[in-house]
Amino acid sequence: MKIANFYLMIILPFIFWTARYLINPIFPLYLISIGASKFQIGIIIAIPSLICIFTRILFGFALSKYGGWKIIFYALLAQIISFSLYFLINNPLWLYLIAIIDGLSYSSFGPTGMELSIRVSRINEKNEAIGKYLASIGFGMVLGPLLCSIFILYFAYNQLFLISIFFSIIGLFLLFGIEKNNFDQEKINIKNINIISSLKNIVKSKNILILYISTLLFAICQGVYNTLFSVHSKNNIGLNDSIIASLFTINGLANAFIRIPSGKIINKFGKKIILIGMMLISLMFFIISITNEISFLLLAMIMYGIGWGMRAVATASMVSESTSEDLRGIALNIFWNMFDIGSMIGAIIAGLLATYIYIGSIFIICCIILLIGTSLVIFIKEYKS
Repeated sequence: MKIANFYLMIILPFIFWTARYLINPIFPLYLISIGASKFQIGIIIAIPSLICIFTRILFGFALSKYGGWKIIFYALLAQIISFSLYFLINNPLWLYLIAIIDGLSYSSFGPTGMELSIRVSRINEKNEAIGKYLASIGFGMVLGPLLCSIFILYFAYNQLFLISIFFSIIGLFLLFGIEKNNFDQEKINIKNINIISSLKNIVKSKNILILYISTLLFAICQGVYNTLFSVHSKNNIGLNDSIIASLFTINGLANAFIRIPSGKIINKFGKKIILIGMMLISLMFFIISITNEISFLLLAMIMYGIGWGMRAVATASMVSESTSEDLRGIALNIFWNMFDIGSMIGAIIAGLLATYIYIGSIFIICCIILLIGTSLVIFIKEYKS
């Protein structure tokens, strides 16, 4: 049953993130189509990250005490509800409320799924389990935009949410295919968890602090990218919706394929993987800030996917290995929280700055921010398994 649970935790995130990334390439364009301003786009995209900030750690403690079946169930249900409302609503003011529901789905699924995949993996394959779990997300980042690039030729923006709901429903059926007790049999028996003491034990590590900060800086730039790249590609470069979604597909493809080997080589190369990943992403932002050529945009997306995948696996693995088993779920939730805080900041800043300055100039700022994050990683004490 342990092996069955592990593969379930590989399939479920693939389905969950395919549904999300089917929408991701056109989401800012969908918001514009129903009358949202650039600043409103930034706020709406930032709301799920804001919700995650206040709920991820709570979900981490809930997972440690009660197991993950219910958390995964409610995450998929919230995704179905939010996507249904996105389909029905055509007033930007209602989108703030829908984004809150979407945030609850996003905040509960990610770290819960990662921790459960670690628990049901073999004892000597923890890093590979993280690599496979994140790779499943990566392949969702491939299939989602690929389907978007096809369906956007035939369907309106809001109709794509109905297609995404289909994947969420499949996820629920798979979840019901396994008994709840078996799914949660690996949960850790923790009593009277002291939240303050647990947090102190986690953040007292210099390595973890640097990993959190570098993740925060990366996520700020990711928030800018998610908010502005589609808008920039359509309005400033002149690409159509299908080509934009195809660029996201290339990004996701490179991201997915690099994640599995990254999980296997992290023990050998340690922080060098993060350094290379951050530098590739920084270079990507520089390229998209200065070019209108599709060939260079394709190259930038490949670099982004490789850099993102390398950084994600290496950082998550190092955070996981730097904490004790009883605190690992909480540490991973804080790790995801750094991503959420950064994404929120990035989205808000992007929406605000795009109102006044050229989007390409904002991408140059991201390039500089990532170089700062890269310099911090140099001070990580070399990782060993």
